[in-house]
Amino acid sequence: MKDTQEITFDPSGRMWSFPKIYVTDKTMPDFRVKATDKQIKAQIGKMAVHLDSVKALLQNNNVKNAYNCFFKTNEDYPKLVAGIDNMIALLKKGPDCQPEGWEKLIGEVSKLNLEKIVPLVSYLKNIKEQYKVEVYKGGLLVEEIPLLLLNNSCEQGCYQFSSAQLRQLRNIQGVNCLSDPWSELHFKLVQDDPWNKTIREWYKGEVSLLFAKKVDFIMGGLKKAASANLTTNADDFKDGIRALTNLQDWLIHWFWLTKGRLALNPFNQLAEVQRKKLSNELKDWELQLTQAKQKAMFLDSARTKTDEKLSELSHFELVQLKEQQLAEQIKVIENKLKKVKGELDDDANLTKLKTLNILYEGKFKLSERFKNIDGQYPQKQFDASRDYQGIKYHFLQKVKVKEIPEGHILHVLAHNVPGSQGVKIEERASPFKDEEMFTSLVNEQLSSFDFTTIPAGAVEQLQSFSASFFTKQLPGPKGAGGQDNICGAIQPFLKELAKSLWQKDGQEIFPLDKDIFNGIAYSDPKYKTHMLQTSIESGEAVIDSIFLKRYTSKDTLKTTTMAKTSVKIGEMRYFMLAAGIAIHKSPLAVTSVDTTGGTLRTSTSETRSRAIIGFKFYPFKNYNRDHSILPRFPLRRLSIFFGAEMLKPLQNLYLGGSYDIVPGLNVSVGQNYALQTRYRIQSNRVTDTSRSYARTGLYYSASINPVLFVQFVKLFFK
Repeated sequence: MKDTQEITFDPSGRMWSFPKIYVTDKTMPDFRVKATDKQIKAQIGKMAVHLDSVKALLQNNNVKNAYNCFFKTNEDYPKLVAGIDNMIALLKKGPDCQPEGWEKLIGEVSKLNLEKIVPLVSYLKNIKEQYKVEVYKGGLLVEEIPLLLLNNSCEQGCYQFSSAQLRQLRNIQGVNCLSDPWSELHFKLVQDDPWNKTIREWYKGEVSLLFAKKVDFIMGGLKKAASANLTTNADDFKDGIRALTNLQDWLIHWFWLTKGRLALNPFNQLAEVQRKKLSNELKDWELQLTQAKQKAMFLDSARTKTDEKLSELSHFELVQLKEQQLAEQIKVIENKLKKVKGELDDDANLTKLKTLNILYEGKFKLSERFKNIDGQYPQKQFDASRDYQGIKYHFLQKVKVKEIPEGHILHVLAHNVPGSQGVKIEERASPFKDEEMFTSLVNEQLSSFDFTTIPAGAVEQLQSFSASFFTKQLPGPKGAGGQDNICGAIQPFLKELAKSLWQKDGQEIFPLDKDIFNGIAYSDPKYKTHMLQTSIESGEAVIDSIFLKRYTSKDTLKTTTMAKTSVKIGEMRYFMLAAGIAIHKSPLAVTSVDTTGGTLRTSTSETRSRAIIGFKFYPFKNYNRDHSILPRFPLRRLSIFFGAEMLKPLQNLYLGGSYDIVPGLNVSVGQNYALQTRYRIQSNRVTDTSRSYARTGLYYSASINPVLFVQFVKLFFK
């Protein structure tokens, strides 16, 4: 039977479909991400927003003249604008929810033949492949599992990313080359932002083409054209323009990111001075907003405290007017803040581009199911995103984390814990009576009866009574040359480009380093699973009371109790007492010999049942807390029974195999060995006797806890 366990996350990285109580090396984890239609449309829309800005800029006449001069695109300029228009239309329409929706959209974009200028096809593919799961073993990355967007997953505003092929953990790459077996599953859900990934991939291709050209010659042309006097030194300007034609591909191939602006460094669009100015402006607007809100609170207080008198009306109206004016002022400030933040946020930085987002870091404990029958490491799980509520299971599963045998170790898993928080547990042990549930329940019912002592002959009556019942988931632009009378329009652009060469400590920062995207970094995990192992060890049955406590990375000593739970740890035993009724397949004949008075007299009696008591030996140890008829630990219910007749212990011995239907209620089958006496008789006198045990045939028995057996006898045969 396949053990497939679905582990699902929402777009933020929060886990909402959890592993089972037991995870083994035969488990096939099915990692999934369910993203909302809103999230996917926002990612698609990001490129549309940039291309909208490009379109608006290209429609400016000065920009058009500059492009026609510098890029010599008289023929292709209208085609370029039209292609951008078509891209925007396709992006705003988006993929439909049919199985072939994404392939159809990518195919329509490819037909525009602008992939050398705008990496839209790559971007759409990166949206489909933005998630992966990294599996670690002993701190070593052994496998990457890509999660691909399922073509038919657009249902009810939801897109589903899933692994294409499921495999058992023991078959994951890297296991065979590591000697230690799986003891836990350690994984990370990683999102490679499709926008950032597209930029990195695009850069690697474009920077190779740039360095294949004479960069020093190109930079000399830039400086020459930017500083030339168009009236007195037009030839220098023209020479510079000719040199700069070698840079046209680099500049035009990045305008989708720079929103149409010419930029040598597309990742640092703002000059350092401009960045500093915006940062200071941001601080000023934030201060003004704080002060304005404080004034608003004061005015609100002043208004509410104004006496409801006619003489106070003018004062009330003045306060009300000031409140209205202040509300409008706050709205203006908030708009200014939004604009400045937008400019700074849109100024892409390399750290962000080189960082992969770890949405989730999780751990699960692996059990060796075969060796330990039902798994040695059950997992009791809690969801921190829902105030540490316990993960719900049906009854047969729930009992597996409420009661465990000694030697088994409960692991407490706290899922969806924010990365800045930690969780630990505290434990307290208290003893409890480890009695079979069957015995306890029946005894509880029988306790309502008034019993005295067992009357004489009660066991014999039980034997006789029972005997009668037992039968059987654009090409690069090519143009025809520009017009000298409009080429001057490009010089302001060139001056801005030239200024950008000295943005850092007076050093030229272009061309960029070929390897700026080497050494990809990981963010801190947004959510984590904290796996905590209980530590109570006891030779007796105990209740382990567990307290989940949350703390923050700033103060690990200050804790808050978030959840309380407990687990009963039951004793494991090799031997248990049992008492019950044995039914013989063939009647037992008992012959008595009487030679008193010199006369030989014999009498024979037969019986099919006996009251028996004895020991059950459990080779795999007995576990009293396994209450269900469907056993958690089947082998722990098997035992070897050795017992004797209750009234005449040496007369009948019983040896057989037995099975607990539930702990406390047992059935057994085996051989009966009866003590036989042999007489030597001469002249109607017994001259010699000998005794030995002999097999008399099969027996069948039902037995219970001796304490309960006594209660039954008291009830029915007093």
